[in-house]
Amino acid sequence: MHRISYDQYQADGTNPPPQDAPAFSFAPVYPFDPDEPVGGAKRRRNTPPGRRRPMTHRGGVFLVIAIIAAFVVVIYLLFHAFFPYGIAVRYYDDFYSNGTWDAGATPSTTETSAPTTIKRALKSDEISLQISPLPSTGELSYEEIYQKNIPSIVCVRASKKGAQSLGSGVICTQNGYIITNAHVISGCSEVLVLLNDGTAADATLAGMDEDNDIAVLKIEREDLPAAEFGDADKLTVGEPALAIGNPLGEEFRGTMTSGIISAINRYVSVDGRSMLLIQTTAALNSGNSGGALINSHGQVVGITTLKMWSDSDTIEGIGFAIPSNTVKQIADDLIQNGEVTSTIPSIGIVVATDLEVTGDGHTGLGVVHVTPGSDAEQKGLRSGDVLLTANGAQITSMGDIMTAKSRTQAGGSVTFTVWRSGEILTFDVALSAGE
Repeated sequence: MHRISYDQYQADGTNPPPQDAPAFSFAPVYPFDPDEPVGGAKRRRNTPPGRRRPMTHRGGVFLVIAIIAAFVVVIYLLFHAFFPYGIAVRYYDDFYSNGTWDAGATPSTTETSAPTTIKRALKSDEISLQISPLPSTGELSYEEIYQKNIPSIVCVRASKKGAQSLGSGVICTQNGYIITNAHVISGCSEVLVLLNDGTAADATLAGMDEDNDIAVLKIEREDLPAAEFGDADKLTVGEPALAIGNPLGEEFRGTMTSGIISAINRYVSVDGRSMLLIQTTAALNSGNSGGALINSHGQVVGITTLKMWSDSDTIEGIGFAIPSNTVKQIADDLIQNGEVTSTIPSIGIVVATDLEVTGDGHTGLGVVHVTPGSDAEQKGLRSGDVLLTANGAQITSMGDIMTAKSRTQAGGSVTFTVWRSGEILTFDVALSAGE
């Protein structure tokens, strides 16, 4: 929130009353005008030609306030003319141009047109990211979580035409595969990975998926301290969450911040793409891109990627991470094939983003379009229907539909409970191979 301080104006004193004023008369709040006697009609004062009557202090105060108000309004209008969007999401990486930090530059606005020419790694069908179950032992202390994970956190330094992009990364296998964000290395030609032990290694690119903002790097090292990944589907709102990364670049490498899981399956739109993310209050800053979001058992449950910001207000504690289950699906594909080959299932409908309340009190999301030829159309879904549940779970946001979709393979079906003109209907909609 921008804080605007206002000057307070107060009269310095008053002119003395006339000699013939009653002894019990009170001094006025504003300066006394000898031409305006108390309780009497204003007497005429002969003002010399060409000479204006001095402004009273009251009029001066009002004039100054009016000028300040007009100035504030003009600044406000100009500010919002150049910055029309109040709240948005921003990536966490830092950009250095010829050694000078430019926190405002992001791949989404400056250099996404440049091709990514990092040397490619060989494909491997023998490696996959492992998701571990929750351990039967109790939760770890913050100190134990940090000591367990800090060896697996790296700094990613990517080069592009006289500039550098700095981000974070997580070692996911002992033989050198590292997870980071695609936007950290987008448009770059070389990548250097700085390990926690102080050594550095050139990295090749196994593959990147900009739609899901995931990239996999490969360094030629063995016996690396790989992080333990946990199941993001087991997260609950309110449980502790910690983030480890490199905010503001290498100077603050290995910084850990704490918070909670503030939302799961949060549907976020960024740069025209829709992502299903974990929301957290753990502090995240520029340079945290590609870092680890960790649960209370010391398991990596997400890769930090976005933060909420505003050009007109202060926003704190709203950061986002890619769920570990999504990371595994994409990373395995990139390591084995060099690109994402698995298709994204499609339901075949478009729904409104605002929650709708029906005439009889049901709530859900309204269908605004049904794709011609889709199974949704063939099963009878129509524009104007209100989706109440998906696979038995109440629909309160687009994220609930995305969750049902992400947990269903192409060819499988999602069961929707639908309100239509006072009737409750059920539809089993098969997902197509892709959108």
